[in-house]
Amino acid sequence: MAIETGTDVPDSFRAGDTTKWVVTYGDYPASTWSLTYYFKRPGNDTIDITATASSDDFAVTLTPEDSTQFRPGRWSWFARAEKVGTGAIIAGSGSVDVLPDPSASLRGESFAEKALRLVEASLEGDLVTAQESISVAGVDITKMGIGERFTLRDQLKSEVQRERTRQRLKEGSDLPGRHGLQIRFK
Repeated sequence: MAIETGTDVPDSFRAGDTTKWVVTYGDYPASTWSLTYYFKRPGNDTIDITATASSDDFAVTLTPEDSTQFRPGRWSWFARAEKVGTGAIIAGSGSVDVLPDPSASLRGESFAEKALRLVEASLEGDLVTAQESISVAGVDITKMGIGERFTLRDQLKSEVQRERTRQRLKEGSDLPGRHGLQIRFK
């Protein structure tokens, strides 16, 4: 099955997948202008993707390597068209929802780690949009207040820390800040 090519930035895409689109900005033809997309989300670095010319259209491909840079949640984007000797202008803008990479869950994340990641994404998303619901392990948490989500985040952080401590002890590693057993003889 071939990867579909859309006609604009999609409403959503999955991290880790290839995503393609071709776009036309009539006043800024690709034959004489360049185009770069900038994606931004609070708490994340800006990700920039350069479009390639395809006649007078711009072709954009997010490779799996590109799309894994995106954490799940809502990202704002803008497209800047630039022409040497003329200047630069915002040709388009909008938002896109990035869905989680399902293979990330196969990398050994525990329930607490997954839930913590989703709750933190929910809190970060509230800085951009008034997100009122999130799904954690198939359970919908609807209209949970921001204070309640901070409390849940703190509980999940504690659980993740306990899991990591148990794992280090199981592997025979020392705990952080401890340097082995100290014995004093008289």
